[in-house]
Amino acid sequence: MGFSLSAAAAIIGVGVFLSVQYIASDVIPSVTDTQDSFEDMKNRAVDQFQTNINITSVVNTSSGPLYNLSVNVKNTGSVTLEMRYFDVLVNGSAQDFTYVDSYLYPEKETVLSLANQPNRGKLKVVTDNGISDYYEYLI
Repeated sequence: MGFSLSAAAAIIGVGVFLSVQYIASDVIPSVTDTQDSFEDMKNRAVDQFQTNINITSVVNTSSGPLYNLSVNVKNTGSVTLEMRYFDVLVNGSAQDFTYVDSYLYPEKETVLSLANQPNRGKLKVVTDNGISDYYEYLI
């Protein structure tokens, strides 16, 4: 009877040891990663709330049947925006564009240049965190 009690204690001890090892190696890092994800999500939500842009004007120059557009965009929010993460859509299709400034600071304006565009369309400029503005143009 003494041996079976020792064997049972050993089995329970090994089980507890393995459980603690599992919790320490797998569960704790997962909880930490989840906490980091929630922190990132909160920061993105704050950035979205503080971001706003306005398309102030669209100027065109002719190049045959297609047009080159200069789109003036103003940052009316309080977050500095990185231009390389912007997207520009014309009539729902993503367009290549060029820009001069790498960053669009709060209350500043910049120009996006688009080549070979149709004479009418719906223009959408989207920031890196999903905030956008629309402009309908007709040349």
